[in-house]
Amino acid sequence: MNDYELLYYYRLNPTATFVVLEDEFRNLIYSAIHQVCFNFKKVCFTIEDLYQEGLLAMMNALEGYRVNSEATFSSYLFRCVLSSSRLVMRKHRSLSFGLLDRSYSLSFPLSIDESITLIDVIAEEKVWYQPEQMAYFEELYDDVMLIINSLTNQERQIFELRNSGYSYQRIADVLGLSTKKVDNVLQKMRRLVKA
Repeated sequence: MNDYELLYYYRLNPTATFVVLEDEFRNLIYSAIHQVCFNFKKVCFTIEDLYQEGLLAMMNALEGYRVNSEATFSSYLFRCVLSSSRLVMRKHRSLSFGLLDRSYSLSFPLSIDESITLIDVIAEEKVWYQPEQMAYFEELYDDVMLIINSLTNQERQIFELRNSGYSYQRIADVLGLSTKKVDNVLQKMRRLVKA
């Protein structure tokens, strides 16, 4: 089957064709995996994990391959699986897949009498666990809500659109305003917040 026929059948019925393609390219996927990682004793993932990544790479390759390119589909797939396997290895080396034996339980005792545990000394980043920060943010939230409630309908629309990530030009287009008007309103809001 040539590459054109392969993609044609895949686009007609992706589910059924994928099973056939998996059988056809299984050895190629394993070959690419073993080229990147040939010793699975020193890593925290298995060859089956990399094979699953290879299957995902095959799905992406089927979507991204262009028949009029110079490379055959099998060589394109090999490169895609090689790339995804290298990515998994890089993640492993950076310890983002840290092993469980490298971690400590939060109930790990830190004092001799075991009255202080690890959870007692870890700085919590979540605001709702820090009363001082929580009070500050509640006060700030109340101030912001007062400012928002004091805005006109048009100013509130501009604020909501900007808060949703719209650019000045896009807000102006949506509301039928000039970009200068949008800029003036947003500057007014900044002055209200700083005051």
